[in-house]
Amino acid sequence: RAVISGSVGEELIEGAALRHVMQSVRPDYVVIGESSELQLVRAGRGRAELVLETHGRPSHASTPERGLNAVHVMRDVITEIEALVMPTHPFVGCGVMCLTDLISVPYPAHSVVPSGCRATYERRLLPGETKESLFSELREAVNRAAAADTTVQLATSNYESYTGMRWEEAKWYAPWQIDESHALVQQALAGLRRAQLDPSMRSYQFCTNAAYSAGAAGIPTIGFGPSSEHHAHVCDEHLEVDQLLGAATGYRAIADAMLVF
Repeated sequence: RAVISGSVGEELIEGAALRHVMQSVRPDYVVIGESSELQLVRAGRGRAELVLETHGRPSHASTPERGLNAVHVMRDVITEIEALVMPTHPFVGCGVMCLTDLISVPYPAHSVVPSGCRATYERRLLPGETKESLFSELREAVNRAAAADTTVQLATSNYESYTGMRWEEAKWYAPWQIDESHALVQQALAGLRRAQLDPSMRSYQFCTNAAYSAGAAGIPTIGFGPSSEHHAHVCDEHLEVDQLLGAATGYRAIADAMLVF
């Protein structure tokens, strides 16, 4: 049988809702319907959200030399992080480290040298990267900044759904890939070609629910969907009609190919 899941919350916690669906139906394979321009996806970047905190010593802003400004310490840490050489993957591409938030502690700081500073980074992950390798990379940057007491940890989601269910977990969403020779890939490819589609292989550059289905649960997963991922999260987000119709044809073709496999 084929089960269609329309799950919520993916933008906030990748895979959280899909996890419950998968625990219920126990799938052999998963097809992610995110945008792929009707190409067949067999890998994707993961995502981690990290919180770094530097620690200083407060003093009155009229005599800043009597304190240690934690924002200045964070400036040095950021400089080292920005200098990191991101890893690359032959199929998925480059890793990404993006500073998304920066705030002093206390905030606002009225006539006081900040004793703390908190930075949030989003790191796009490649197949093969682990929590250990990521934290090692950041600790090296912190050490080069001579900021040994800087803390580094995964951010934590704190999300309540419209049903009242609360979800809290570390923001680590694993990268994933499936070999081109895998039966799921080859059967889906054959089905799409029989339907007069001619997809190439590609990878998702954004993070999807496959971070759970493939990255965490280990279920063979592919992606196929209409339009471009570059149309997501922009003004005038849209979907081309020919892409929508092609996706409908493609989903039927993949289902037919897998259900007789």
